[in-house]
Amino acid sequence: MFFLLTLIYEKITPDMNRVLKNEDSDELPRMHTFFEPAYNQVEKLLEDLEVWKKSWREAGWNAIVLTLEDAKRHHSFEKFRDAFDNADYKTNEYNRMCFYRWLAVAASGGGWMSDYDNLPLHSQPLKDGVDLPKDGRFPCYERHVPCLVSGSKEEWDRMVEELFFKLSTTYNPILD
Repeated sequence: MFFLLTLIYEKITPDMNRVLKNEDSDELPRMHTFFEPAYNQVEKLLEDLEVWKKSWREAGWNAIVLTLEDAKRHHSFEKFRDAFDNADYKTNEYNRMCFYRWLAVAASGGGWMSDYDNLPLHSQPLKDGVDLPKDGRFPCYERHVPCLVSGSKEEWDRMVEELFFKLSTTYNPILD
């Protein structure tokens, strides 16, 4: 599987660099997403990512695509990787990426994160993007799927620690 993913990743690297390039102004409020090829259909996923970026930019946000390299900047990255590598129940690559996205946003200063299949239908970037809702505390805007979340850097770091605690104390595979 790793060999196949490596071939796919190398194959799409030029397109991926184009799609992942973040060119918008730092003056706009930031909406993050996380993308790292973890399974096939990479070309389709890159198309979805382009739609995500365009939609959020047109809604007034600085659409930022984070990757595994951003997650590696977080001080807890090695701790998570070691926990995955040494777990009795193995976590597949896709689900590892679901955890690593939390580290990527925390390492990037917190704020908003949306899955790249979430598009803004009603958005107030100059209100909600500048001053985070709930005074920066961590709400999830969807019942049990963290597909749109926001929080201060401190809240993102707190959630990373909560996720690690759950990961390290659970004997069954867990999902973010």
